[in-house]
Amino acid sequence: DGRCTWLILKALQRCDSTQRAILEHNYGTNKTKETTVQSVYTELNLKSVLEDYRQQNLTDVQTFITDNFTSENKVKEVMEHLLTS
Repeated sequence: DGRCTWLILKALQRCDSTQRAILEHNYGTNKTKETTVQSVYTELNLKSVLEDYRQQNLTDVQTFITDNFTSENKVKEVMEHLLTS
């Protein structure tokens, strides 16, 4: 549907000129070209990039919670619960 998503932005940051041309020609045009876009995502290893990004954000939030809230603090308890659910 042509939305500006994290995946397409990362793909455009990481792609070479050939991959960029494929993305520009196929992204958001119609459902039949979706497989072509997904194959570029696979070439760029975006699944792993996304997992690394998520893990780093989780680590950053956990560090923030640990550094800024005491163990008796209910906010810390709630935040930790939200992260694990």
